[in-house]
Amino acid sequence: MVRNSLKYVFWKDHKAVTSGLKTVYQVPTEKAALVALDAFAKVWDDKYPQISKS
Repeated sequence: MVRNSLKYVFWKDHKAVTSGLKTVYQVPTEKAALVALDAFAKVWDDKYPQISKS
């Protein structure tokens, strides 16, 4: 899913977006993942709204 999401991200933002997604995928519980996804969405939803929705 990360690779498919990065198709739509500018190359300059790849590192920052992947590090944000990494925190979402590495949390131990589903509840923590939802919190991390909300934090990711706050930062990146203006530029890339489809990533956090998928």
